[in-house]
Amino acid sequence: MAPGDSVLITVSVSDTANLIIQFAPSGLVFNPSKPARLWIKYAEADPDFDDDGLVTAADTTILLGLHIWKEEQIGDPWSQLPSTVNTVEQEVEADIPGFTRYAVAY
Repeated sequence: MAPGDSVLITVSVSDTANLIIQFAPSGLVFNPSKPARLWIKYAEADPDFDDDGLVTAADTTILLGLHIWKEEQIGDPWSQLPSTVNTVEQEVEADIPGFTRYAVAY
């Protein structure tokens, strides 16, 4: 690729049940000294994370343990990225190295 060339970038939800987000073209990487920052909002999620019918301290513990995970290729193991939970903005954020599949989990 030459300087000035353009690349069609797409972002899609590839699994709506588990909110897996696919960035394409897969394999595109960022400069390691300037990674991209990904923010995933959880504001619409049910705050009863442990699904016991009550929102308790256990749910807060799960919330604070959320991370962004990546999967390079379908079927590869998922790897946890260093992430931050921003409870004011209701989002989980992490630096990402490139385009692949991402999800939020604890």
